[in-house]
Amino acid sequence: MHLQSSKAALLGDANFPTSAVAHYKDGRQLLIQDLYERYSSLAFTEPADRSVAILGLQERLSRTFTTKAAHGLFEAYFARGLLWRRRDWQRMRRIAQPSGRQVPSWSSLSKEGSIKYMDTTDQLRFKETAWATNDFKSPFTVSKGSTSMHEVIAFQGLTRRMHIPQTDMLVYIKFDSDDDFEVNDLRCVVIGRDRSDGEEESPKSHVLVINQYRRPNGGHIWERVGVASLISSVIDEKGEWVDIH
Repeated sequence: MHLQSSKAALLGDANFPTSAVAHYKDGRQLLIQDLYERYSSLAFTEPADRSVAILGLQERLSRTFTTKAAHGLFEAYFARGLLWRRRDWQRMRRIAQPSGRQVPSWSSLSKEGSIKYMDTTDQLRFKETAWATNDFKSPFTVSKGSTSMHEVIAFQGLTRRMHIPQTDMLVYIKFDSDDDFEVNDLRCVVIGRDRSDGEEESPKSHVLVINQYRRPNGGHIWERVGVASLISSVIDEKGEWVDIH
């Protein structure tokens, strides 16, 4: 109770978020994670308000940390920000946005439900992860102009097949929803890899899992459906670059 009261006091501090960083062992990124995890548990009368109500806080964090931000992700921590999952296996639903507003599937603000960021319980060791920047292209880096919430919609990822049994798919992959998938239809994008010290036999790759959907007006689109931590041997070496919306 005291910890929650302390965090509430930090949010009300006139020097927030600068004053809050010192209270987090790993600084800015853990502060951002904690704020967005807490925010995700809030209930909104209109689910579509989820992506709008946080814009004031996001802008404040972006300005203080001098890094671009959009859809709940920050340029300086983009890779880490992608690796969120639904909390306590609560079903997440895609939020229908009003006309003219788009929120990408890789943003937690695109779905109803509480989230948590992958951590040691998911086999991701924060300080021992090398971000796989050759396997994806941050939309903040690619975009040359302003990065408002309406402009950053897709990022490019090197997609690969996963060789895991269909019967064990739910063991390996933490899906956002309870929809049914065929493992052969899914692809993954490696976001980070365990740093190998020569002692660990099976270092993990931490991946975004995506699926292809048909657009109502024709064509196809790749979207996020979950995350996973997999041994590298079950991931194809060769892949294909696609846009992930």
